[in-house]
This record gives sequence, C-alpha cells and structure tokens, in this order.
Amino acid sequence: KFSRNDVLILTIQPRGTGDFLTPSSLPTNKDATTLEARVLNVGPTYLDVAVPGGKFAVAFGPASNNRGEEGKGDPGMRVRVDRFFSDVPFRRMVAAL
Repeated sequence: KFSRNDVLILTIQPRGTGDFLTPSSLPTNKDATTLEARVLNVGPTYLDVAVPGGKFAVAFGPASNNRGEEGKGDPGMRVRVDRFFSDVPFRRMVAAL
C-alpha cells in the first residue's frame, strides 16, 4: 500500500504485463531502466506521482498521451512500481512526539 510522500522506483517492463516477476524486470537488475518518483496523492485505483521535469521521457520515452513535439509513445508501455522509501516511520515518530 502506498501513501503520500512515499518515494517510488518506476521500472519499465519491456515485455508488457507478463514480466512483472522475472529477474530482468526487477529494479535491482543492472540493465533495468528505472526512475525515482514521489507519491503526491493516492486514490482508490490510481497514484498521482511527481517526476522531475523531463525525466520520464528521457528514461522511458514519451508517454502515450503526450502532446509535445516528441510525439506519442507506446500505448502498451507498462511500468512496475516499487516503494523505495516510505514516510510511515517518520509519521509514526511525529505522532509519538
């Protein structure tokens, strides 16, 4: 479960939805294409994440709904999301104080 201000690692899944559990799709793989992001908001079926300007397109190529000069990206692109750092311990410490 994700929460606001969690730091995430986004990893491109080059073969689509079927490769989430293969060693080559893990963010720890030396050949993996990864990007760090931060959770802004959590909804029932979505995450709003922030990525430094232009970093998504540089790492993964343009998004499928891109409106820029780069054109539209692959509509079949899949990204794996792993929590890299959670703010839960910090919130627990603040609540305890």
